[in-house]
Amino acid sequence: MAISAQFPPTTFNPQSLVDLGDTALDDLLTQIFLYSVSELQDYKNLSSVCKKWRVIFETKVKPLLKSCFFSGKHKTRLLIGEGNFSFALALIDKHDFNARHSNQKSLGPFIVATELKDQIHCSDCDTLEMLQDLDLSSSDNKDPKPILCDECSSTMARINALVAKGVQVRLGIDGTEAYNIEEFKIKRFSRIHWNCPHDGSNFRDQTLPKIIEKFFKSCAKLQRENGRVHVTLAQPNGKKFFYQGYVYDIVRAACAVGYTIIKKRIFSPARYPGYKHTQTNSGQAASVTDEGMREFVFQKVKTEEKSAAFEAAKDQKGKVYPKDLAQELQKLSGKKCRVNAEIFYGNDSQLRQNRSYYICSSDSDSSDYED
Repeated sequence: MAISAQFPPTTFNPQSLVDLGDTALDDLLTQIFLYSVSELQDYKNLSSVCKKWRVIFETKVKPLLKSCFFSGKHKTRLLIGEGNFSFALALIDKHDFNARHSNQKSLGPFIVATELKDQIHCSDCDTLEMLQDLDLSSSDNKDPKPILCDECSSTMARINALVAKGVQVRLGIDGTEAYNIEEFKIKRFSRIHWNCPHDGSNFRDQTLPKIIEKFFKSCAKLQRENGRVHVTLAQPNGKKFFYQGYVYDIVRAACAVGYTIIKKRIFSPARYPGYKHTQTNSGQAASVTDEGMREFVFQKVKTEEKSAAFEAAKDQKGKVYPKDLAQELQKLSGKKCRVNAEIFYGNDSQLRQNRSYYICSSDSDSSDYED
């Protein structure tokens, strides 16, 4: 692309860079470099100056310009079960700060943050409203405003902050049925997040594995090949494999629809400042999450790769077991990870289950937009 006679333009709107692809933006920044070099023609030792300027431009100027004006690495994200919406806000704030994004270039507009509850209200709010009803001094108020407890008030404040950042906030969304929602039928999400999925049941009821299974089926319909699913699970010391296998049955759910694990990371408020875990039903944090959480990152494989893995995993009778299928899919991942299986007991010999789990190290923290 040759430098035009009007380059650089007398008036330039950085917003116009939004319409450029990443490659086109690289070409434009290269033009800027070449133009700046042409202005150095009167200097002596031009070659030496150009080399030094090239290094500065490529390592400092160019990345800064790209981060300020445009990022081609924003991924469309669907956040499930947000609860108090602290993760959504922490995710955006961290990424925008690290990438030096302006409000106009925030990650926010690329996120849909959802919650199962259809309103921000809890039992504490009910108590406050009951006390208001008993307050005779408020009897003249025929239409009292809903009262929110401190926690719900904080949640509403976060929601307002998210909307201001361009986030689409949706209440009453069941993550296991998201693909049936009309507005999502024409959307495809590059990344889908669900932190600490739970339905409030006892693990012996074994309802959570079915929910995780339905969630991954929903994800498969909302993502194209190479789409990623981020699931954060409780991983208490000494019970990590039990939780993966018996409590969540994560291996079966993921591999059944063609997802393979590519990363596993420590997950905590230290990684996402401002994040506070709460359960949907109670509004309180699950104590087990204080003992450790891990973010499991899965990637959807190509259809033909999934079919090949299923064929390779079949035993002599044509049956496919989760462990064998997960191991075949794992061959497509760059992460070193073993898949094991064993019999787990839910504190009752009648509740034993043969379940699989991943054995792999935790990766370092990352805020790359590829993740």
